[in-house]
Amino acid sequence: MKNKSTRVFLLASLLLLPFMVSQQSLWIDEAQTASYATCPSLLDWTEQFLADTKSEGMMPLPMFLAWIFAQGIGTTEIALRLPNLIYLGLAIYLLWRVGCKISIPFLPLLFAVSPFVWQYADEARPYALQIGLGTALLTSSIYLIQSDGKSQKAWLLFFGCGWLLCATSLMAVFLWCLAFIAITLLWRKENWQLELRHFAVISLCLILFIPLAAFYFWALQKGASGAKIWSVGLQNLAFAGYEFFGFQGLGPGRTDIREAARLSGGLATIFKPYLLPIFLLALGWLCFFASGWPQKSQKRHHAAWLFVLFTFFGTLSVILTASYIVEFPFWGRHLSPLMPFFTLLMAIWFLNSTHHRLTRIGILATSLLLLVSSLCLRFSPRFAKDDYRTAAQVANSGLEDRKTIWWAADSAAANYYGLEFSEKVINVMGLSAEELHSLPTPDIVLISKKDIYDAQNAISSFLSERSYATSYVTAFSIYSK
Repeated sequence: MKNKSTRVFLLASLLLLPFMVSQQSLWIDEAQTASYATCPSLLDWTEQFLADTKSEGMMPLPMFLAWIFAQGIGTTEIALRLPNLIYLGLAIYLLWRVGCKISIPFLPLLFAVSPFVWQYADEARPYALQIGLGTALLTSSIYLIQSDGKSQKAWLLFFGCGWLLCATSLMAVFLWCLAFIAITLLWRKENWQLELRHFAVISLCLILFIPLAAFYFWALQKGASGAKIWSVGLQNLAFAGYEFFGFQGLGPGRTDIREAARLSGGLATIFKPYLLPIFLLALGWLCFFASGWPQKSQKRHHAAWLFVLFTFFGTLSVILTASYIVEFPFWGRHLSPLMPFFTLLMAIWFLNSTHHRLTRIGILATSLLLLVSSLCLRFSPRFAKDDYRTAAQVANSGLEDRKTIWWAADSAAANYYGLEFSEKVINVMGLSAEELHSLPTPDIVLISKKDIYDAQNAISSFLSERSYATSYVTAFSIYSK
């Protein structure tokens, strides 16, 4: 009977998966993934990857898997996102196995209602893959701890999924390194009695990380890096926490937040209508954290608790420190591999807090708020992605009427939606006022995210001197004669 009850949590979690993906337009970052998925051959993929100096040039595994899956299921918007369900389905199954092993059967459901999981399930980016591999790393670690380091299979899984996780991005390396340090410290603390075969496996596996380290060193040398649009600061850190703790579905959309952040007092204005649900979730988290602390007497959870606690906060500290040093703003998505660790932390805390009836009610209410946040993220119009599909349709329709089009938005997304640049369709991003005036006068101008695609305000100044009708789609301003 107990076995059946644990399977109910597994089934309920898996049944949420199909609702997590959509057929919405690809936005900027997803278009970069699509540019790899649509490569005609593996040789073309390799040439593009080796020449790439954007962040995708440091994501070998996700970009390769995007191409592999595209050969079988296509390159439509939903096809590019469907592999995420495989990665997250694996994560749910592994969390269920961990939950059964340490008597926390609801662990996969706590994970499946997370707005963070829902948000990145619907993005053709590496984050769902990182969540899945982070879960595999967590699972192998728990099995190692449970076996006192004697399980050779657990060691192989620990290094195998750790290697794959490190191949998703340079930032994911921090988690694996901290997890390895945590396992080593537990090894010393618990005095694991390892045999020669264990040391042989560990040594051989560590050697396999050398080529990966050499690749990242080479990628950094060629200048591969992510966009540094925002400066590192408290606002940056606050938004990462806002995403990670699941508030985003209860507040305004990301596009609106982005625009409001550029205006004095804009954030206070845009958040005002959403203060009540955000306050309720914040209160729920506060009550949750204040409700208890796992005690050392809980032996079956204590070693796992120490491991997860050290790995989670250690990785978070290292990422934050590195971000300040290299001036690279990290966001909630850069913490994706940590989500299963955070879920297990919350589950262990939950078990220590359920001896009060009021506490149980509060935790249940918090979980329901998280589910509401997830559903809003997926189905509310305010969370629609940048609408490159409609913008490209407007441009292509204008082209059919022999109109001159100016495009100030992502070029990869334009190409994905069949918009080719020519004498009639001109990519004007980054052009000066003098260069703009030398071009044919446009009939239609499409601009997205002016802080990126019109940073010098040259296009906006040009438009202000002329009369254009203005219309809008998500993240786009469309000016037409």
